[in-house]
Amino acid sequence: MNNIILKYGGLAGGFIVMAFTLAFIAIGTSTYSFRIFELFGIASILGGTALGTYFSTMRVRDYHSGGILTFSNGFKVCVQTIMLAAFISGGYVYIHLGFIDPSFMEIYYEFSIEQIQQSGASAEDIAILLKDLEASSALIFRPSFHSMVVFATVLFIGLLVSLIVTLVQRREH
Repeated sequence: MNNIILKYGGLAGGFIVMAFTLAFIAIGTSTYSFRIFELFGIASILGGTALGTYFSTMRVRDYHSGGILTFSNGFKVCVQTIMLAAFISGGYVYIHLGFIDPSFMEIYYEFSIEQIQQSGASAEDIAILLKDLEASSALIFRPSFHSMVVFATVLFIGLLVSLIVTLVQRREH
């Protein structure tokens, strides 16, 4: 069963990494596409986790459990699969932002400043938001912070997907 988790957790993580890589290449340094990039990132996480959890539970159910998959066993397989996918995705983001394209964080920071300034909020609110952004800049420029955010995002979305997949895949008779 560990091979199934490695195989499909790797597949899910690889799918997410491939989608992130294509998105990084597609947007380059264009701040115009950051919102689309964020949506594409969420969609790739949904797709990768759905693929990984669906096939891992199907394999366990059909080839290792005699066609039976309880909710608890299915959910355990899904969680382990998602954990691997989250580690792979978070590791990729750390490598990408730390070594491949460290300037991305600066560009995104400048984009965030522009978004705040163009938000239409009052001058006082803009000043507060910019001050908050500046206060959090120490975290924003750390690849490890972004890596943890991606890990947590993949884990959270993956757990929601796991609940659905486990309910769909379970067979207790």
